[in-house]
Amino acid sequence: MTADLLVLSVCAAWTGAALLAGALPQTRTACALRRRTRWLSALVAAGGTGVVLVLAAGAATGVTGARALLLGAPAALAGATAFALLARVRSYADAFTTAPAAPASPGLRAAAARPLLAAPIQVTALAAFGVAASTLGPHPLVGLGVAGTLVAAAGLATAIGHSVRHSILAEGALRLAPARVAIRPLSR
Repeated sequence: MTADLLVLSVCAAWTGAALLAGALPQTRTACALRRRTRWLSALVAAGGTGVVLVLAAGAATGVTGARALLLGAPAALAGATAFALLARVRSYADAFTTAPAAPASPGLRAAAARPLLAAPIQVTALAAFGVAASTLGPHPLVGLGVAGTLVAAAGLATAIGHSVRHSILAEGALRLAPARVAIRPLSR
């Protein structure tokens, strides 16, 4: 029972992080974006700690072998990429601390929409659901192969969606950037 609760709590932490990461570029103010990046960092840290505990418990949780790989690999990638990118977005948002009601600039929203920020977190949430379903589920069709295939397909779709959204926001930020004037040397 305790092992089941541990697996479900990992699912809950990664699901919360995935939902927050998906909504991060839609934040209206820079202050709210900074606050959400802090929450997202805490949820990723909690999810990563939970994954380590689940993998350490191993046989007690039923997460061994391929299940451990299905859960551990995306969690390691999400942890490695998310903390650095979240720190960058938070430092960009810190520039607006003196104006808490200032709207988030298009460049700030584009930085929050980076595909390597949200996609690994969301794929990890899907993998956690797949591992939980194959470990806790009594249904024979919810096997590890089905879970792995669904996680891979949904992960690809998620990555493509985030790439398109980032491109749209980055293009909007470039359109608002001041035009650079080319300085030509004086002719003699």
